Amino acid sequence: MEFRHIEYFVRACGYRSLSEAAKSLFITQQALSRSVRLLERELGCALFERTARGITPTKAGQYLFGKFRPIVSGFHDAAAQAAASIGGIRMKRRLQFSSAPGVIRNLSPGLLLSFRERHPELEMDVLEMSDAQSEMYIRADKSRFGLMAGPEWLHARKHDYIIIKTEPTYLLVHRANPIADLPIVSLAALKNERVLALNRNSYFQEVLNSVVAPYHFSIEPYFESGDVMELIELANKGAGVLLCIRQVYEESSLREAALVPLAERTFDYCVAFVFQEYEALEITTKEFIWHTLESEYTRKGLRGDARDGALLSGNDKNAS
Repeated sequence: MEFRHIEYFVRACGYRSLSEAAKSLFITQQALSRSVRLLERELGCALFERTARGITPTKAGQYLFGKFRPIVSGFHDAAAQAAASIGGIRMKRRLQFSSAPGVIRNLSPGLLLSFRERHPELEMDVLEMSDAQSEMYIRADKSRFGLMAGPEWLHARKHDYIIIKTEPTYLLVHRANPIADLPIVSLAALKNERVLALNRNSYFQEVLNSVVAPYHFSIEPYFESGDVMELIELANKGAGVLLCIRQVYEESSLREAALVPLAERTFDYCVAFVFQEYEALEITTKEFIWHTLESEYTRKGLRGDARDGALLSGNDKNAS
């Protein structure tokens, strides 16, 4: 039994999808499948049940996941601590990354604090940047990484990435708008609406026009701003409609606006770590990525809603 087989098994349990787990490990799905088979052969039992929606741990798999997960987490902790200590002298480490505005608060509460407490020698520096600035920051150095939000197809077009969570996007409209009474609305309805949008420093407008292109029209925003809270307030006053996620709506305590589900899933809000090459990232960065995924796993549980698409909660993109 090799440690990498254990680590691969733990990651597969988290993703509930061999293809997604392999992608996060930067190995082929065939290599991951072979590793799981070797582990099953050595242990003499099946670890997963294969279904149309992915994989589910068997009773033996669930038991071993509980045993192996702390080992994998402990290994990464030990590796990070060893890297921080040379000749018995505690060395200062630094974790620096870019983040689009508002993305951090969409993740597990206390994420940065909990990681800082695990690594008291660590200096942390979060650089808040627009989407375009963040992309330039990452491309300047292969060891750099960032947090960005947008549809997965956009991430795939621009950079390498690891998904943290995915949420459906809704249309925020004033209650006087007839759309507010609909159970679901199509993106085609935007053709006749005054659309509020984040400014061109974000990828919002690029995505917006990409997802309405199949309906043969484009959108020139009625009003644009770099402040999403300003746009939400305008939508609440009936100045226009806005695409947003449920969490932002709930945090805003809006009285005059309604949230209507979109029929299409092409504008799903996908939060991801982005970078040039995973292997070029520093060990502290990889440890932080693992810590973030673990935090999302703990917050949502192993059997989260697949439609919400949380990374460690049974996400199955093919189901969408």
